[in-house]
Amino acid sequence: LVALAARLWVAGHTDSSEFLELDVTFHTLVLEASGNEMFASLAPAVTEILQGRVRHHLTTPLPTEAALERHMTLARAIQKREPDAARASARQIVDESTKESRHLWEDLT
Repeated sequence: LVALAARLWVAGHTDSSEFLELDVTFHTLVLEASGNEMFASLAPAVTEILQGRVRHHLTTPLPTEAALERHMTLARAIQKREPDAARASARQIVDESTKESRHLWEDLT
């Protein structure tokens, strides 16, 4: 997972198509490796969200440095078998993604 995160880091600076492909793979692996059947079942929905955000121009083509760092932090926590750190990192990824998308939903409320 750390090697995949490193490839994600490089693609995140250079190639938006490769980044998206690797990002989908990264999130799918994290969800499936969680050991939680419910999380694993979310992989197709997460894939659609990641791809849809790009397809509909709801996010920048390349991620921010902070987003890349959050992915690296999660991968390292999983590698080190630090569940609390991994959980916190995953939560931060979800929270930041939600914040980035919040403006899309404000008009609906």
